Amino acid sequence: MTKFGAAHSLHTNTDDFSNFMIALLKEKGLEKDLFNEMLTEQVRLPEDDGLREDFGFEAWSLGFILASTPYGVKYAHGGMNENFQSYFMLVKDKGFGFVFFTNTDNGLEILEPLEELLLGGLNK
Repeated sequence: MTKFGAAHSLHTNTDDFSNFMIALLKEKGLEKDLFNEMLTEQVRLPEDDGLREDFGFEAWSLGFILASTPYGVKYAHGGMNENFQSYFMLVKDKGFGFVFFTNTDNGLEILEPLEELLLGGLNK
């Protein structure tokens, strides 16, 4: 890569990204106050925002979108470029998260059923 592009410059794989997520869950690699700042609400979404209305997201922290769930705050982020879609989410209070990367423009179609399946398992 010769040029930085904020929307497309993160080049990784699921193993490395999963390790990043585990570090977030275990608060490894940064000081506690930096983790707290990174996960603290920074910008509240207006009531009529599409992300709030369509997906229940409420605010942005530093790099993550936040939503309240019965299991705690969900931290999430996704990406969409031509022929590629990705998503990850964490529920830090439950020590749980998942990530997927797809090579398709339809990858996010699995998000809702996958999230329902995996979050539903937290009740058990």
